Amino acid sequence: MAYGYKLLAFNSTAVTKLDPAQKSIVTVAIHRAIRYLTELLFRSYELYGPPPEGTWYEIHQLYRYAELLGITEVPLDDGLNDTLPHVSINHAYKQALLLDFSDPYHQPARLLARIYRYLDRWAGHAQLSPGVAALKSHCQFLINLDHDRAGP
Repeated sequence: MAYGYKLLAFNSTAVTKLDPAQKSIVTVAIHRAIRYLTELLFRSYELYGPPPEGTWYEIHQLYRYAELLGITEVPLDDGLNDTLPHVSINHAYKQALLLDFSDPYHQPARLLARIYRYLDRWAGHAQLSPGVAALKSHCQFLINLDHDRAGP
């Protein structure tokens, strides 16, 4: 599912200028691709196995495209999230990041499922910002969009 949505999003962005209908389709496609890739990560963590190679790179690449198009905060419905009426690409991306930052390989499977459901509702409260000179290690994570991992 994730790769189908990704192909839809990238084929649509081949057009030089997107009209509102195309922008809406691309927004949904990128959101769903990130969401389904996050499901893949969750299943890998739940089974204590490594995620497929390139999964994080794909998630970062999708988010980068959404930033480029200026659609990271566009509200949309998410059938997989029953806790909020509307979410965004930004929310889905932060949920994936926070799931990985929760140290999933050291969590029991039931607790990991709870964390994932908790993030359905609260991931949007995290903030993404450019790196700063004075890092506070207890509340900041560095994210490199060119690597195949969530953070450090």
